[in-house]
Amino acid sequence: MNTRLALLSALSFVALGTAPALAQDGPPGMCECAAPAPLAPVAAPSEGWDGRKWGVGLRLTSLSLQGEEEGAPESQFGGGGIEISYRLGARWELGLTLGGGHEKLEDGSDGRRELGQATLAASYHLRPYRRWDVFLSAGFGSTTIVDQDASDAMREEAARGHMMLGVGVERRLRRWPIGLSAELRAIGVAPREGDSAGARPGPTTGPMPDIASEEDGMSGGELSLAAAYYF
Repeated sequence: MNTRLALLSALSFVALGTAPALAQDGPPGMCECAAPAPLAPVAAPSEGWDGRKWGVGLRLTSLSLQGEEEGAPESQFGGGGIEISYRLGARWELGLTLGGGHEKLEDGSDGRRELGQATLAASYHLRPYRRWDVFLSAGFGSTTIVDQDASDAMREEAARGHMMLGVGVERRLRRWPIGLSAELRAIGVAPREGDSAGARPGPTTGPMPDIASEEDGMSGGELSLAAAYYF
């Protein structure tokens, strides 16, 4: 009797010891470890605007202007300038452009006239977070066309207001905070106020421009290529 009780007790202890192992979800010996948490996806680097507010850039420009009168001659200017911009948000940006250039004659040589421009513009970006961004711009400023020997007073008297509308495309570089852009602008220059004879061009190596038509106002187009650093 005692032998049977001892045997039953031993079997009970064996059954109790093997029950937890049989209840495990998996093969014997496998630990009940918590499943590893899934890794968070790594965000891809931004290919467009990355939140930087300020930008400083250099521009190369080619400007064509023509008087409003029918048959008025066309004047060509080539040059460049600098641009300072401030980003209000993802889509809106303000920019100040200061530039100038020299007259280009039909034979490719430089004329005697010089161009100076200052433009304050607002831009609206259609694709701010894409590597290739398209933007629209509008602004106003001042245009000055004088002989290269004109005095400061003559240059001040020759300044006229202008309005501009533009469309452009910008390519952001992934490794550096740099943008490369091309922009086409339509420009309208207001008529000259009063008599600015001192600002009229002197002798030139090409045909004498039609001063009367320029005093009545001008319009034309500007093509610019720019590189900007953002910070």
